[in-house]
Amino acid sequence: MPSWITTEQKSRGLSASGLFNAITLHWERKRPIWVMIMLNSLTENDIKSKGITVLDSFFYQKAKKLNKSIGSVENAEEQCVTLNYLNATQVLYALNQTLIQHESIRAGIKRSNHTTDEMIKHYNCGNLNEALFKEDSANIPLLKNQTILEEPHQIEIAKNIENYFRFEIILKRNKRMSQRVLNLIHSRPKESFFFVFGAGHFLGNDSIIELMKESGFTIVHMNDSHIKNPL
Repeated sequence: MPSWITTEQKSRGLSASGLFNAITLHWERKRPIWVMIMLNSLTENDIKSKGITVLDSFFYQKAKKLNKSIGSVENAEEQCVTLNYLNATQVLYALNQTLIQHESIRAGIKRSNHTTDEMIKHYNCGNLNEALFKEDSANIPLLKNQTILEEPHQIEIAKNIENYFRFEIILKRNKRMSQRVLNLIHSRPKESFFFVFGAGHFLGNDSIIELMKESGFTIVHMNDSHIKNPL
């Protein structure tokens, strides 16, 4: 981890040991599923991003300064309950495979599929190919594509876990959030809204984008060639 700390982070007083202790604090009290998510945040890209304001937080702070009305299309309980519904066999399997993946990366046997910079480049170019985005914002890895599975039952467990994650964390949330977006827009037709979603919710046939199109909206990709007034 010390080699992952950037010069800018050091200038802000951040250190490898400090970040590690902050991320892993009270890990033994967490449920295994949350330990798995914690492990997936102990990567070079994630560590290098610590101290940088995440995009949704940036927009929140910006809107607050401008005295804009702020709300949410889902709450923390709705996100957490999805992960807590996995059974013990699935959770322990996913945690074990996550450990194997990280050990393989540390040993130089394999590398992460895509760096953050690569994903940003694809996103800015308008390429929303689902295969390019291997994880949702919740740091859930695709197990069956990243692990050498020797037994048929292992493949089945991995497949079931991924299907569950895809349905509960992506598809189900997309439908719930898009409906809330529609309710807001229809209830206040003369107002403008600015919604922020994780990149995983823009991918696939049941993405937020596709669901809004089905409701009659025209979606336009805005890249850096568009000149817009600041918030």
